[in-house]
Amino acid sequence: MRYTTNMPRTNSQDSSPRYAQIESTGYPHRPAKWFDYLIPPEISQIEVGHIVAIPFGRQKTLGVVRALLDSSSTPASKLKSIERVLEPTPLPQHILSLADWLGDFYHA
Repeated sequence: MRYTTNMPRTNSQDSSPRYAQIESTGYPHRPAKWFDYLIPPEISQIEVGHIVAIPFGRQKTLGVVRALLDSSSTPASKLKSIERVLEPTPLPQHILSLADWLGDFYHA
């Protein structure tokens, strides 16, 4: 199941691995690509729009949670984990939509 609204997910809802699709600031190409990450148990609450710290390749960068998933097509053993949530308040949906539109319009 995919959650793309600002619906909070907590670890108490299930014990299976949870996943997030992250749009990384370390991937500056268009069209934007979302990467799957594990949500570690120590992150008790995460929502679409949260700004997170993630490992990306050999560097550490920022990313925005774009969707929450119950499963991933990539095996969990090959996924990296979100390191931490940087901002307690997620970006609102209209800001995420505007960012998508601007990126598509300007091919940025």
